[in-house]
Amino acid sequence: MSTLSAREKAFEDKFKHEEELRFKIEARLVKMAGLWVAEQVDMPAAKAESFALDLVRLNLDEPGRERLVARLGETLEQGGVVLSDHQLQRSLSEFEAEAQRQVMTE
Repeated sequence: MSTLSAREKAFEDKFKHEEELRFKIEARLVKMAGLWVAEQVDMPAAKAESFALDLVRLNLDEPGRERLVARLGETLEQGGVVLSDHQLQRSLSEFEAEAQRQVMTE
């Protein structure tokens, strides 16, 4: 294997690893946010877990924070919890930091 081929493979391996980490962090962030929102609206534990996993699936099918924020906001509103978009975004940032910390220490 030439030096160039070895460097190419190393770069591809690094990229693959980083993408796997991003995927794990995002999935964990979404699940944490779902469980938190479920707790805010007093959702029963079994339904909360199902809700969080549905959010993870939704985020896989249609990635993007806007869709996630909208869904979380709708659930909070339906549960009678008033939370501004700014507060929700701040909470998501905190969950992202925690998810990253957890994944990086596994």
